[in-house]
Amino acid sequence: MPATAPLQLLLFRHPADADAAPYEEAIVRGFQGGKEAGGYLASGEDLGIQLGVFSSAPTLNVAETLDSFCHTLTVVLVDRALLDKAGEALWDWLATCWTVSFPRTC
Repeated sequence: MPATAPLQLLLFRHPADADAAPYEEAIVRGFQGGKEAGGYLASGEDLGIQLGVFSSAPTLNVAETLDSFCHTLTVVLVDRALLDKAGEALWDWLATCWTVSFPRTC
């Protein structure tokens, strides 16, 4: 068993973007079976996938966030609301995420 959890999913989208809601739901359903986990048909062991949904910069420390999992999948659903309202802090957080993630080993 790995020393850290296997996978986290960080999903960024603006809540004012109603068009992105079905995509968010599909992504959550694909990785966790939905926001209500009762609909998830697991085969075998629990994969331990952690989900975080954000509309602005997380208050989480980037390095600690990445180091707490073996792999991180980051999905950013960009629309005009996210571009206009998310602020520089989100873009700085994502840029820092990119720069500290290479090279990274589990």
